[in-house]
Amino acid sequence: MIIRTVTMTIAVNNVQEAFRQVETLASEQQGYLSQSQIRQDGDRLTATMTLRVPSNDATFRATLERLRGIAERVVDEQSQVQDVTEEYVDLDARMRTLKASEESLLALLGKAQKVEDILQIQRELTNVRSQVEQIQGRKQVLERRADLATITLTIREAGSFTRAGWTPGGTFEEAVRALSSALRGLTSFAIWLVVFSPILGGALVLGYFVLKVLIRVVRRLFRAPTPRAGRTAPTELPTTPSTPAGPTTGPAATAAPPA
Repeated sequence: MIIRTVTMTIAVNNVQEAFRQVETLASEQQGYLSQSQIRQDGDRLTATMTLRVPSNDATFRATLERLRGIAERVVDEQSQVQDVTEEYVDLDARMRTLKASEESLLALLGKAQKVEDILQIQRELTNVRSQVEQIQGRKQVLERRADLATITLTIREAGSFTRAGWTPGGTFEEAVRALSSALRGLTSFAIWLVVFSPILGGALVLGYFVLKVLIRVVRRLFRAPTPRAGRTAPTELPTTPSTPAGPTTGPAATAAPPA
């Protein structure tokens, strides 16, 4: 049991025309579109489609070839094959085991006499049947995915994948787009600023007053202490060094002491 998935990106000249061709192709290949979308990507169109087609080799390969034929160029193509045979076989074995348990529980239910036994058997039956339903659902999913291959297709204009050389017109267009983007950004910033201006203004005013208080506190902490009024610092009078007495000369020095 094989699940086939393909992801493809193609470049075309006309996205809408290619979109219609793919719709017709899916119908002709006995498949269908599970999802489709066309969107404007800048000044270009882009289409995204999910095709489900029979996964047999002939139909699957023919579908891919026709998709490549629609494209001007295949930009990207990735395929994946998943073998789920082991999982499917395991689910089938679990299903058989649960069916056997269900039959045994039904036989016991027919022989049960007590209400407690009947209720317990019914709870077991409910649990077994819930598991059976889950396994059946998973098997159906695997069967559908194995029967129908999934092709996810992206269609873009060919010009979006080419880079032309430098031209004044192209440079002017790029400059205009950049200017437009910058103006949009500035406008958005201005709108946000206007909306939040009351909050920002309040925060600035609060910050201003807090800063003033901090400055006053710092000044008081670092201001030099001043002496109190009424008290003067004692002043020391200058002292003159004493001159040692030396020998005297003159009449006073020669006078004799009185008798």
